[in-house]
Amino acid sequence: MLKRCAIVGMVVAMALRAGTGIIAQSLDGQRLTITLVTVGAGQDFFSWTGHSAIEVADAGSGRKMLFDYGVMHPGPANTRGLLTGTVLTFATLRDPDVKLAGWQADGRTIRLQPLALTPQQRAALWLLLVADQQPGHSAYHYDFRLDNCTTRIRNLLDQVTGGALRRIGDGPAGGTVRTIGYRYLPRNWVVAGFDALLNDDVDQPLSRWDAALFPEQLSTLVADAVVTDTDGSQRALATIPAEREPLFHTPPVLFARSGAAMLGVGG
Repeated sequence: MLKRCAIVGMVVAMALRAGTGIIAQSLDGQRLTITLVTVGAGQDFFSWTGHSAIEVADAGSGRKMLFDYGVMHPGPANTRGLLTGTVLTFATLRDPDVKLAGWQADGRTIRLQPLALTPQQRAALWLLLVADQQPGHSAYHYDFRLDNCTTRIRNLLDQVTGGALRRIGDGPAGGTVRTIGYRYLPRNWVVAGFDALLNDDVDQPLSRWDAALFPEQLSTLVADAVVTDTDGSQRALATIPAEREPLFHTPPVLFARSGAAMLGVGG
C-alpha cells in the first residue's frame, strides 16, 4: 500500500509541476465522486474521538484515493504532544478499500456521505487536496481544538462551497469542548487527566462551526449545509446515511502507555 501511495504521489507531484491544467483535464469534476468518511472511536487514545477523511473516486479511470489528514506516529511522546500542540501530523494518501476494511476490522463504525458538489467544486477540492500532499505542505502541528484531521477537511469543504459550512455553523452547538468531548471519551480515569490539563478555554459555548473539530459534529454540519448550483438552485450538501457496522464490537480500552503519558503531563 505504501508503494502504491508513493507512486500516486509522484504522479501528482509531476502533474503539479507541469501545471494545474493537467490535473483539471485528467480528473474532470464531472467524473469525480467526493465522499466524507467519518470513522467511529477506536481502541487507542489517538482515536477515541473518531476520525475524518475524504475519499475521491474517478469514474473514468476507476481510481479511488483516501485523503487522510491525521497520520501520526503513536507513542507516549506523541500523546504528550497531542495535548500540547507539538506533535507533527501528516496529510497522506491511502487506499480507501484497504483502510476502510482495516477500520471495520478494528471494531469501528464507518459513515460514508457522498457530497453533492458541482463539477467545478469537485475539481477545486481535488486541487486543494493534492496541493496538501506536496513537500512543505503535508506536515502540520496538530492542535486538538483548532487544527486537526477534521478541521482541515471542514475548512476545505467550506472553501469550495463558498462558505456553506460557515453559514450553517454560526448557530450554537449546545455545549463546550469539554461537554461535547465527554460524549466521545470512554468513561475511565484518563478523563480526569483532561480535566486537570484543560483550562477554562474549553468551557466556553461553541458554535456548530467550532464544534466541528469532532468528526461526528462535522458529519452533522455537512448534512445540514446547503449548496447553490450553477443555475441558482439550492440543495443539501449531504445526508446522513446508515453507518457501516464494525466487524466486531469492542469498546475503547485504555493503553498503559497512553495512560502513563497522561499522568506524566499532568504531573
